[in-house]
Amino acid sequence: MTLKRKLGIAATLAAVLLALTLCWPKPKGYTYQDKTVEEWFEKYSHECYAQHPNWGIVGEAAEAFRAMGTNAVPFLVNRINRDRTPSRLEIWTSKLPGRFQDKSKVLEAHSAASLINACIKPPRGMLSEMLKPALLSTNAGQRFAAGAALRLRPPALEIPK
Repeated sequence: MTLKRKLGIAATLAAVLLALTLCWPKPKGYTYQDKTVEEWFEKYSHECYAQHPNWGIVGEAAEAFRAMGTNAVPFLVNRINRDRTPSRLEIWTSKLPGRFQDKSKVLEAHSAASLINACIKPPRGMLSEMLKPALLSTNAGQRFAAGAALRLRPPALEIPK
């Protein structure tokens, strides 16, 4: 087989792989205004927390979460319940400049809790059942984020009756 033929086969194979990659259907979750919950969450992170964390729950993305209501809760609960142990890639990228680093799982969990608490306000029974893994976790940060989503106060902040 000649070199020209080998290059032709390799180029055809690369073109087929590229076409398959571009045309492969992406998993679609719940969408609002043609954006997935994940895209709205990313936008929310950029709108509020990228510039100043005390701005509160404002902006187009917060309004989108209010409109999506409980349809967004499974995604947001997943942000709270997921394992926070950094992967090897996250450990490696933490040594790079900020723009190359992955989003903090802790910050994402607290952002999700804020959205659940301020924008969506699902039924408490439904939410506590979904957050059970985080509430039973040995990770204090995970329990705190779950408690924030449920609007629980830490014992030290409880007001005596």
